[in-house]
Amino acid sequence: MSDLKFAKKEIEVIGELLEHASVSTITLETPTKIQVLNELPRCKVIHFAGHGKSHPTDPSKSSLLLNDWQQNPLTVEDLMAMKLHQNPPFLAYLSACSTGDNKVNELLDEGIHLMGACQLAGFRNVIGSLWEVSDRHCVQVANDVYDAMIMAKMTDQSVPLGLHNAVINLRGGHPCTSGTSTISAARNARVVEIVTDPENSIMDPRIWAAYIHMGI
Repeated sequence: MSDLKFAKKEIEVIGELLEHASVSTITLETPTKIQVLNELPRCKVIHFAGHGKSHPTDPSKSSLLLNDWQQNPLTVEDLMAMKLHQNPPFLAYLSACSTGDNKVNELLDEGIHLMGACQLAGFRNVIGSLWEVSDRHCVQVANDVYDAMIMAKMTDQSVPLGLHNAVINLRGGHPCTSGTSTISAARNARVVEIVTDPENSIMDPRIWAAYIHMGI
């Protein structure tokens, strides 16, 4: 898979914000499926920065690609099997491509995707994406979302409001380089050799309109 140069930066930025807010964190740099499933019941927030994979024929097989994804993928089925409703976690932030995508036309109204799976598992709020997202700009979006949530004392209302403000900031034309940005390093699972995405303006809706919130 393509190297995500900004995923580590994203986690560092979030970690600094949460540390200043005296929120304890656990960081898994190369997590396995078992590690993630073991930590989930003890966490109020899960933030995944990495590759996501939307299955073309069976949405229940869509997955987050962890360190052992080839042998033991973390799928929609696995997340739906988590019974967290008695003590619902606050947020699942899936900073990866196509976590709200379902490619099967006959099941488009069923909500069978990674975001929907987290909601069914018991998470009160879920942030994800409808298609490919820019590795570079995920850092800015995450920073703005968590900054807003912390300022609002982690209320349910702060999640959609934080994402709304983050998208407005991203759309406002403050790119990290000159006036353009590539999405070639997108958080989508695919063979590196055939990555041929064109350069896109920051005003391109494909950059900023992908991020969505589900929940309260």
